[in-house]
This record gives sequence, structure tokens and C-alpha cells, in this order.
Amino acid sequence: MDDSERIEVMAQGLADAADYRRKVVAERDRYRDLLLLVSEAVPATWKNGSKRQREVYRRLTEVLAERRTKAVIYRKGIMSLRNAGLVALYLAAIVAANQIITAHGASAVLYVGAGLIAFNLVARDALHDAFEDNRLLKMAALIGTGAALSYILNADAAKIAVASAAAFTASEAVDAISYHLMRWRPWLERCNTSNVLSATVDTIVFFQLAFGAVPIALAFGQVCAKVAGGVVYSLLMERRDALLARHA
Repeated sequence: MDDSERIEVMAQGLADAADYRRKVVAERDRYRDLLLLVSEAVPATWKNGSKRQREVYRRLTEVLAERRTKAVIYRKGIMSLRNAGLVALYLAAIVAANQIITAHGASAVLYVGAGLIAFNLVARDALHDAFEDNRLLKMAALIGTGAALSYILNADAAKIAVASAAAFTASEAVDAISYHLMRWRPWLERCNTSNVLSATVDTIVFFQLAFGAVPIALAFGQVCAKVAGGVVYSLLMERRDALLARHA
């Protein structure tokens, strides 16, 4: 078998695998729809009806309960992995941002703001929902860990790490209050509105501690970069969560 034939066989195998997956998903969706249809068609009176009706009702109840249990277990597992991934990325973004600013100074703040800090603002709101107890303490621990890692990896980043930790702490307080006050609003609205306030506080505190001054134009540009990046990240995160919920 020459290379072209091998490539053709591999391509056909991939196509068959994709087709099989589509069929499996379609079967699962049909089963879900059928189960819903049957559950709506079986009246509650069957619970105390004839022997056959009681048997059908019992079996249907068991199937629905089993499916709900599996869905809950699956979602908890997925969300645990999601939260662990967010924590890892949150810390990585803090460390990367501190190292880049240490190396390139104020000239890199716009890119860091849009790419890394914007992600952290959105991830912080997602983790705010995930951390059911002691949210502020857990977020403070994350911020402190990020600063410590930055210093361990590069002692020259100490000043930037301290400024970053102070800025994140101050903005976290503002974000937590504003996010909580809007807890009945849709997630995208809560996330991005609180980001405007927290990004402003984060920028002012960081510039003052890291560079000794707050250049208005550059600070305004970084706030805009953080907010714009936050909008993109929040849309991506909501889309991903919707896909996870759909396949639960």
C-alpha cells in the first residue's frame, strides 16, 4: 500500500468515526425526546391504576430517576474539571502578566490587559459562582499564590507582583460587591458590568504601585482593553458552558 492509499484509508476512517459519533448523538437525543414524550403521556393516576399501569409507571420513574442521577454526576464532574482548569489558567495568566510587565514595562500593559487580565476578570466572576463558601478567602489565596509564583520564577518581578496582588485585591472587593448586587441579572450583564468597575480600580492601583504614577491616556487605554477583552472571553465562556449543559 503506497502513501496515497494509506492517506485515503485514514481519511475514510476519520469520516466513518465522525459519522458514527453523529449517529450516537442523534440516538441519544431521540431517546431523550422519547423519554420526555412518554413521561408526559403517562398520567399520574397510573401510579395507583391496574397492575400493568403501576408497572409501567414504576419503570418509567426508575428510568427518569437514573437519568437524572447520571446527569447530575456528569455535570458535577464536568464542572469540577472546568473549575480546576479555570484556577490553573487564572494563576498562569497572573504569572505571565507579571513576567511580561517586568520584562517590557509599561509598553506592554495594553496587550497584557486585553489578553491576560481580561481573562482573569471573567474567570474571577465564574469562580465567584463556583466557590460557594468563603469566596473572598479563596480568591485572596489565588491572588497571593499568583504573586508568590511570580516571585519564585523571577525575583526581579517582586515589585510588579506586589503591585499586581494589591490591584487584584482591591478590584476583587469592588467586583464582588457589584457582582453580588446584580446577582438577579443575566450572567453576561453581571460579568461585564462588574468588569468595568473592577478594571478601573485594578488599573489605577497597579499603575500607582508599579510605576509611581497613573498616566491618564495609557490607563484609559488599558481599562478599555480589559473591558473589550472581557466581553470576548465572557461570550466564549458562556458558549462553552452552554455546550457542556447541552451534552449533560
